[in-house]
Amino acid sequence: FFDALMDDAIYIGTDKAEHWTKAEFLGFAAPYFARGKAWDFNAVERHVFYDPNQQVAYWDEVLDTWMGPCRGTAVVMRDGVNGWKIAHYTLSMTVPNDKVEEVMKATGEKTKER
Repeated sequence: FFDALMDDAIYIGTDKAEHWTKAEFLGFAAPYFARGKAWDFNAVERHVFYDPNQQVAYWDEVLDTWMGPCRGTAVVMRDGVNGWKIAHYTLSMTVPNDKVEEVMKATGEKTKER
């Protein structure tokens, strides 16, 4: 995954504090990979879209993860003739609509007027 990131890529994780540069994210994740216990996410659905010049693409995906289903979105840029590099990636946990208030209570978020 890290090899697929541009040097100036941004990774946004599921925690609201997770807004990482490639170097920061690699520094955070390296100990997990060193222990042999890292993340194993598998795409079960993906939709890819391209700009008219086929130099930029973006996708949204549903992932099977240890957290349950998650969503990923990415912006990728062509890197050479056949290569692509990820410029921006966001990982989000999915929350069923009928569980949102429960999650908000668990995280201490205040409910706003609808």
